[in-house]
Amino acid sequence: MIDKKRLIKESQSRGNKRPSNAIDSSPNQRLKIKRIKTANARSIISQNSDASLENGKLDVAKFVQAREFEIQEFAKSMKRSKAIQKQQTFQSVPRSLRRRAASHHVHLLPPRFRKRALKEIQELTNPPLEPKKRRRITRLTLRRETALRLRQLIRKRKSYHANRKKDQMPVGINTLATKAILEKKFKRRQKDIVWLPTHLWHAKRAHLVKKWGYSIPNHPNDKCFRPTHRQSNSGSGVVFDTSYFGTIIILGTKQSLIEIVRLLTQSNACHDVFVNGQRAYEGPIYNSEEGHLIGECLVYFEQDKVIVRVHPAIYKLVWDTILTISRELQGSSDPSLQVQDCRFAIGSIDIFGPKSLRTITSCLPVRQMDSSWISACIAKDPKFVRPGTVFGLSFFDPRTVVASSRMHKFWMSDKYQMPGDIHAATNNEYNEFISSARESSSTLSPLFTIEGRKIKVEHSRLANDRFRKRKAIMNQIPDPFGVQHSTRKIPTFIDDVSIPGIVIRRQSGGLTVMLPWQWTSYFFKSLVIPGYTIFGGMRQYHQLLQERDLLYFPDDFPGTLAYAEQQLELATESEQKWQRRPKNRRVAYSSLRLAKGDSRGELGTPFASDWNFLLGSETPPWMISNLKQVSKNADRALFAVKLSMIGRGCPAIHARVYAIPRVDYNKWQAVRIDRKFVSGTENYPGCPPRDHLIGYVTTGGFNLRQGKGDSIASLSYAKVREFKLLENRYCVVRDVGETICRLASFQPISI
Repeated sequence: MIDKKRLIKESQSRGNKRPSNAIDSSPNQRLKIKRIKTANARSIISQNSDASLENGKLDVAKFVQAREFEIQEFAKSMKRSKAIQKQQTFQSVPRSLRRRAASHHVHLLPPRFRKRALKEIQELTNPPLEPKKRRRITRLTLRRETALRLRQLIRKRKSYHANRKKDQMPVGINTLATKAILEKKFKRRQKDIVWLPTHLWHAKRAHLVKKWGYSIPNHPNDKCFRPTHRQSNSGSGVVFDTSYFGTIIILGTKQSLIEIVRLLTQSNACHDVFVNGQRAYEGPIYNSEEGHLIGECLVYFEQDKVIVRVHPAIYKLVWDTILTISRELQGSSDPSLQVQDCRFAIGSIDIFGPKSLRTITSCLPVRQMDSSWISACIAKDPKFVRPGTVFGLSFFDPRTVVASSRMHKFWMSDKYQMPGDIHAATNNEYNEFISSARESSSTLSPLFTIEGRKIKVEHSRLANDRFRKRKAIMNQIPDPFGVQHSTRKIPTFIDDVSIPGIVIRRQSGGLTVMLPWQWTSYFFKSLVIPGYTIFGGMRQYHQLLQERDLLYFPDDFPGTLAYAEQQLELATESEQKWQRRPKNRRVAYSSLRLAKGDSRGELGTPFASDWNFLLGSETPPWMISNLKQVSKNADRALFAVKLSMIGRGCPAIHARVYAIPRVDYNKWQAVRIDRKFVSGTENYPGCPPRDHLIGYVTTGGFNLRQGKGDSIASLSYAKVREFKLLENRYCVVRDVGETICRLASFQPISI
């Protein structure tokens, strides 16, 4: 019987058989060919000739003549080796300066690379490219092109007038403001979401997420974990668009304003230094009825008004609370009390870095400034400025001023000559500058008035004309200090706009620049300079706060409504992702064997921090802002700590935190002293029982500032007091789905 399958296979093999001299195109064969080619290019042909040596003496002329062939081969080998490993100009540019079309557009490269790139293009296109044949132009073609051009101009004119018809964004007085629409032609896309002023800029450079009613950049498309750390610690800065933070302005008498702030902050923001407007308060905000923590806020007094800046997750709750208190005061003592919703009227930009002051002064054209801002800029580093210090500034239109070509240049107005003050200052004057930079007087900014924010954004063509005129005037002014210090003043025109703004020194070490909403995008683009500064999203903001051992809202605030909503969303997403994986490729949480005597399975839900499982009831917990002020309901109280790993380990989010049992205390003490103990061996201690669970990790990951794993956790105050851990402060951390525990120490964090 004939085997049909065998005959088909043989015929296929005969049909696919290649000649013996065919080149194998497999990856390994191509790699071998490349290696041989490189080796041949680097090899130098030599010859043995000893005619130049006579009686132990070297005849130089005969030696050069004898080695002439080798010298020529050596030069040829260098050329061949260089040609093989040659990189074109656009390939040698740093990643932050690369552009998609830089291979054929020389002007997209930095100026120092353009001559070399132009030479390469001319070599590659030799002979030069022939111009395209001109197409035949008829009367019908002219009519069609003219109609198309007119249609485009009409469309641009309509969108321009629609975008700039209003000189300010909507403000709600005793009611919520209407949503801001960034671009009229994208009105449908903004039906259920609010675009930030820089949305169109971030759309092709970052990954955007829809949260809290906004479209917010989450992280850049490029890898930026290490660059963010470098720029924030030793670079020019990391820039964030934080316009999604809401601003509330309260107008009224001084006593009414103090009463509202007292109920919101439990009198923490009612000290004289805050009430007099010398500094801004940054700290926790509480529920006026129950007194529980609901989030963080920034409060700043300015004569007859108070500015409250809060996170969008709690904006509606804070707005309703302030409106309720104001209505009660209106009926009793202050009928003129007014609450304004300025979410879409005031934008903000945050910048982190030791050179952030220099970056703002170099990149933003300051028109008017006070003496405290000059003192702070002389101090150079924001760490010399006291947290909460507020600077009132006004700016030119950034599109109409020549940008600084170096980060050490300072732009100034006609009134102040900052670099001249620096050169003239002696050591005693410098110390006075530093001391004055730590304090700030009350700042009156037109930014917090409706009339002060009415500044129209002129057309880009008009701004370009103004830019060219100003540049021509500035080029005629000599620079007495050369390149290092520019003292050239910015020429001022009669119709120049004066854009109000304030700069606030934050407790996190960064600076917050508050500006009118319609101008935020232009200032943001001026601050993001390729090669000097980088931009970030919410993930990078979280990373910087973790490196500084600070809490990030709402991730590190369990017990708040915003935290509960976010955790529910993240837990649902994680569970769905886990269920989509095949059974043999996902962690079997139900079969984990943790401690001896305990039942199998993960403690609580493995996709979130299960506070109900930890505390034993479904009553929501509440957060302690300070351990010294614990008074009531301590059984449901939580407090934040910083976990420092002793030895190896990098805990992730939702990791379980245990108290050390007395039975295993000596073993863990040996692990702390002797780092040679390896997990999984007989001497290494096991996982504590489930009744020793005391908390969960809310933020985890690798801390580049410390060079090891680091995390922020929330612990149960009752459990910590039960095991007497406030004195010892050692605990054990275990990641979700694992059985190995790691030793750590904790330090409480005050909010």
